[in-house]
Amino acid sequence: LANCLSYERKFAEAEVLYRRAITIADAGPNPNHALGMKVRHNLAGLFLRANRLSEAEELYKSVAAFKEKTFGPDYPDLATTLSDLGVLAHIQGRFTQAEQYLQRAMAILDKKGPGREQFYVTALSSLGKLLADMGKFEEAEPILRRAVKLAEEFHGPEQKETADALNALAMLLTYTNRLADAETLQRRALEIDEKVHGPDSNDVAETLINLSATLKDAHKADEAEKLGRRALAIFEKSLPPGHPSIANGLSSLSLTLMQQQKYAEAEKSQRRALSIAEASLGSQHPQVAVYLSNLAAILSEVGRYEEAEQTGGTDIEACGALCLRRQDELPPPECANGLSRRPQRSTFARGSFRHGAAGNNIPGRRSARVVCAAVWPA
Repeated sequence: LANCLSYERKFAEAEVLYRRAITIADAGPNPNHALGMKVRHNLAGLFLRANRLSEAEELYKSVAAFKEKTFGPDYPDLATTLSDLGVLAHIQGRFTQAEQYLQRAMAILDKKGPGREQFYVTALSSLGKLLADMGKFEEAEPILRRAVKLAEEFHGPEQKETADALNALAMLLTYTNRLADAETLQRRALEIDEKVHGPDSNDVAETLINLSATLKDAHKADEAEKLGRRALAIFEKSLPPGHPSIANGLSSLSLTLMQQQKYAEAEKSQRRALSIAEASLGSQHPQVAVYLSNLAAILSEVGRYEEAEQTGGTDIEACGALCLRRQDELPPPECANGLSRRPQRSTFARGSFRHGAAGNNIPGRRSARVVCAAVWPA
């Protein structure tokens, strides 16, 4: 029941049930430690979905330590927790650590062989998405294509896992400007999501955001706006007001509005996205630099160059150069390629953080260049 409530975003009710289950599992002269850890893992998943990231990380780490100590370093179920830790680190912008977690999870699952199907595709997709966000496109693409193939074989062509894998591969295709192919995959994923989850689910909203951004890049702005508004409405109805997914929806819609020359609404949406991101992710998160950059692009479009410059503006190329000099932590592709005033797509593909280029002009706030230098110091 708690799992169902958590998936439906009824976090408070689910948390009460999880904590009660943990108390029961831990009680008595013969506590069921394995059950207690399983419930703790599910509770960590709730924290992740509710954007309580530090609590999620603490629980995941305790569960991973228990599994490794009790069952050994090659225990197959340890891979699921390591994979979740990798996704969490990816969300937090800690790409090197995320890759380490995910590569270790895959190594365990590769040893397991038959019977690994339940977790293998998810871990494989997570690794591929991370590599794509790190700009390692040639390495990511065969992994993501394999994930789609295995998802269809293991789970079926009309299942959630297949939709997730299609979305991940489509994201890579958008990064490499293969927009028509990406659109085809995203429309297929959307059909699956609507069939599996219903038309108003967050999975549907995430796919709508991705498809909207692809359509915007393909200069199909009217349809992009329609899908983006639908996605944002779903998020705002089902999520807490300060959730990062709402910021993502706002930022993506803002870039579509800018393409349509609806600058006032675009600025308002981008500022709101920035405010949510700073509050929910922290002022040094890569996402903040991206939203700052996007806002600067909007300001430049309406001739407010001095304000745009305060947020990254013409010198934002320097941010990309700073990012590239960092050896142990790679920035998102748009930073690695050298940010410019021209905004790029704003997407959040089920665990993927990538949002394009541009900046912010609120007095006293750091520029996108400064945030980028703080996240990936020279």
